[in-house]
Amino acid sequence: GGGVERAKERIRRRLAEELPEYMIPAELIEVAELPQTRNGKIDRKRLELLPLENFNLPTDYQAPSTEIEKQLTGIFEKILNKQRIGIYNNFFELGGYSLLAVELTHEIEKLTGKKIPVSLIFNLQTVEKLARYLSEETGQFSNKILQKLNGDNTNKPIFFIHPATGSIWEYLKLADQLKTRFSVFAAQSKYLVENQDVSRTSIEILAQQYKKEICEVQKEGVYQISGWSLGGLIAFEIVRQLELSEGKTANLILIDTMPPKKQILSRWKKLLTGWKDEEVLFLNFAREIGLTQKEINLLIEGKNKSSSLDLIEFSFEKARELNLLKVSADLQFLKKIWQIYQNTALAQQSYKPAKIKSNIIYIKAKDADIKTENRWINYWKGLTSGNFLSKTVDASHYSILKEPNLSDVAEIILKNCS
Repeated sequence: GGGVERAKERIRRRLAEELPEYMIPAELIEVAELPQTRNGKIDRKRLELLPLENFNLPTDYQAPSTEIEKQLTGIFEKILNKQRIGIYNNFFELGGYSLLAVELTHEIEKLTGKKIPVSLIFNLQTVEKLARYLSEETGQFSNKILQKLNGDNTNKPIFFIHPATGSIWEYLKLADQLKTRFSVFAAQSKYLVENQDVSRTSIEILAQQYKKEICEVQKEGVYQISGWSLGGLIAFEIVRQLELSEGKTANLILIDTMPPKKQILSRWKKLLTGWKDEEVLFLNFAREIGLTQKEINLLIEGKNKSSSLDLIEFSFEKARELNLLKVSADLQFLKKIWQIYQNTALAQQSYKPAKIKSNIIYIKAKDADIKTENRWINYWKGLTSGNFLSKTVDASHYSILKEPNLSDVAEIILKNCS
């Protein structure tokens, strides 16, 4: 009944505060009691034998028919640790996440000898699409900065800009919830699609690159542009440039974006004496890619015990131990994301937002104290001569785009953007 569903929602909300998304169960089932061993401990073997009819197993099952489909289905089932995955079941809806997608590309390369860029997994989310791509290799799936996230609908576009990590995984589930009204596009860092070294950049340069691609998709009308975290800063600058050079207007949706800061700070800085700014910034990065606060505390303990410890190398080794990384190539991918994160975070230090005319919808996570919350709201309110709307979601900065909070964000966007 409704009481059980509400209880499940509370549990998911609590788990989202503590755990990375891949560790949150896809389904929760109610049992009368947990089976126990003679010693009074939970009997995990008997627990695994509980009937599965209540689980949210893949629906619309269609078995693989070709050899490549069978091979890919095997990879999906191995990586996602699920059985009976059909060729039309979506990798991300089944519990896939960014690092698993990296592993998926490596497993495909090992099996077929064909390399798929990680960025293409956004377009190739099912066994059927992957099999078609590998069989035909027509190059029909673009490897561009701007990716379409929710199918072939012809709705009005909305554009999301990557946060400091450069990736757009955070927006996949949000795209699904917006598909009734919007065609969702997301701009990812060019360094994730181009094989080149990461170099210094600025918010203005990034905005200019993304604005060009956005204007190719949408030629006229009011633009809908959004970004979570530091992505909101880039989105703000895109809107400013659209107004200035193109004479356009937009609805700007900022999702828990803080004002730019002159020095690299974090909530840990005051607790950490003798730490380099790069190391403090790395803790934020570690949290953003999915390490829990508990795991980050282990990194802090390790560094405090030995000031000569190379925190970043130590962290990547910890990530490997914690099974966040299953193959060595993942480590290279993660290091590249860290370089992108550093560069984007440094770019925001020198960015000075100038006032815009477009409307701002500011969606704030509730985890900041009321004084900080009001300061951020007033900051953004003061930067537009258009309408300003502020909404608060009962979430942390890191869980605002995870369920159940994600539905609240989607509802705000659907109600206030047209």
